[in-house]
Amino acid sequence: MELLKLSYSEQEVLKPLLELQTEQIGLQLGTARILKGMKLPEQGESCFSMHEISIVISGRLQIESEQTNEKHVMEQGNIVSITPNQYSRTTALEDTHVLYLFFGRQEQFNTDSSRTGDYPK
Repeated sequence: MELLKLSYSEQEVLKPLLELQTEQIGLQLGTARILKGMKLPEQGESCFSMHEISIVISGRLQIESEQTNEKHVMEQGNIVSITPNQYSRTTALEDTHVLYLFFGRQEQFNTDSSRTGDYPK
């Protein structure tokens, strides 16, 4: 058993808290601290090879995808599920804290270079 506490990086947007890998699957659980006005990525849209589930802990975000022609405002307690290879962009409408989970087959976990935009560090 492992006990973790939610914490956020002061210098970087993403802070991985837990990574698990087996021969078949990989998983990363972490937090994000996104300051008001910040766009992820700064230009274009990002696309990950893994499934993403994110929960807004505090603040507000706008998440949009030109690929699916969707735009949503997320607030505290909202959950978004983004399928592998779906393009999206996030804009912080307020300083926001997020809990995220990336998961997928092992080969997806090791090849996350399929994203088109980088998240700032």
